[in-house]
Amino acid sequence: MTQYLEYLWSYIYAVLNYTLFTFGEVNFSAVTISLLILNLFIVWILIKLVQVFLKQFLLIRLGLDLGTREAISTLVTYILAIIGILVSLEAIGFSLSSLIVIAGGLGIGIGLGLQDMARDLSSGIIIVLRRTIKVNDYLQFGSNQEFEDLEGTVKNISLLSTLITTEDGATLIIPNSSLVTVPILNWSYGGNPNRIKLPIRIHPSTDIVLFTETVLTSVDQEPFILKDPPPELVFNELGVKYFEFELFVWIHSFRDDEPAKTKLNYAIEYNLRQRGISVSFPDYSVYLNKAKVPEIVSLENQEHREIRGDISIRDLLKKVPYFENFTELELRKLIEIGSRKRLKKDQILFNEGEPGDAFYIVLEGAIDIFVAKIDKHLTTLRRGAFFGELSLILGIPRTASVRAVEPTIVFGIYRQEFEKLLQDQPDFAELIIQELSQHQEELEQRKKQLQQMGIVEESDDSNIGVWVRKRLQKIFALTLTT
Repeated sequence: MTQYLEYLWSYIYAVLNYTLFTFGEVNFSAVTISLLILNLFIVWILIKLVQVFLKQFLLIRLGLDLGTREAISTLVTYILAIIGILVSLEAIGFSLSSLIVIAGGLGIGIGLGLQDMARDLSSGIIIVLRRTIKVNDYLQFGSNQEFEDLEGTVKNISLLSTLITTEDGATLIIPNSSLVTVPILNWSYGGNPNRIKLPIRIHPSTDIVLFTETVLTSVDQEPFILKDPPPELVFNELGVKYFEFELFVWIHSFRDDEPAKTKLNYAIEYNLRQRGISVSFPDYSVYLNKAKVPEIVSLENQEHREIRGDISIRDLLKKVPYFENFTELELRKLIEIGSRKRLKKDQILFNEGEPGDAFYIVLEGAIDIFVAKIDKHLTTLRRGAFFGELSLILGIPRTASVRAVEPTIVFGIYRQEFEKLLQDQPDFAELIIQELSQHQEELEQRKKQLQQMGIVEESDDSNIGVWVRKRLQKIFALTLTT
């Protein structure tokens, strides 16, 4: 039996060590190939661990930006990979002299048939070392390229190619040689602010001084516009039918140019209209007819009101007591940060006791408001009804549950967007405080409710406006002057 096992083992040993082929001075067998694969696998694991350590710990602790972290991580990865492959080959008896012969053969092959790959490889090394293009940079390509007028953010840089996410959400895979040999507009290089341009045409009869004051005031009201360098309004053309101006302003990043232009155009148009200044359309005119807004229909529950008939979200917001004195520009900001949500029949929007993280308006359909604990139905709200505004503004937990009784669409303004708006616009927060302070009785009830629930402590603030101000400061991390 022992002889049989020894014979079997010797047979297996012979099979595993049978030379499959010879390369250089090394005889490759199943054992040799398995050992090489195991070594390379260990090298791969070590490289991944080093990458995680560099990207998520060491380089972040050093305070380096994302592009620099990616560049260092890529270089270290390639160096470790080369060293690991050499060590793995040495471990199976492959000599460096043989590697030199192989490298020479590959060099001839690259010179003859892999010239494009060689260019991409050398370009990738140049990009990583020079760091003229880094991960998260915003690039714009010229009209002399195949992908002309494309813009996008660099997501990954390898030795052969670079991945760029375009504004349309697609991924552009571009050879590195294209980034080195042709002009590329890098809006993020150097960390400098970027300039955007807005053309404006006005009627020749317009008061130029008043126009200039209005435009620059509009720019000053927008927090995303940099004060240094200052904005500049250039008078480009003195025409018969219109005067043409061009506004130059600076922002932190060019990737935000479209949202910045949109917000600034809204602000300028609104302020010009308030001053009686109209933009000029020399070739055509556009006329808008405003529909008559229906009156409010009162409900038994005075906190909720319903508006019937065709009406816009802007007009619905105007019916909210806390927003009724808002200007159209301020209402537009509310509409901009809000979003629509579709509810299926019997779908719960929120339950009592949950955080008050949103304010809603019913656009279509109907919802039931009920208290599940005592199985009590409070009311049914239909198109135009609004609810939850105090829960959002004061951080009050929901006192009732809301469920759709049919397919319903609601418009919601959620806490995260609302908080950002308040932090960006301190004057906006002050306006809300003023509006809230006019509802003394209801706010006193809410304050007592929060104290009974242990959410807020007893306070000496007899002035409800002061209490509201402190509440907003705490909930939304605001810095408001008293």
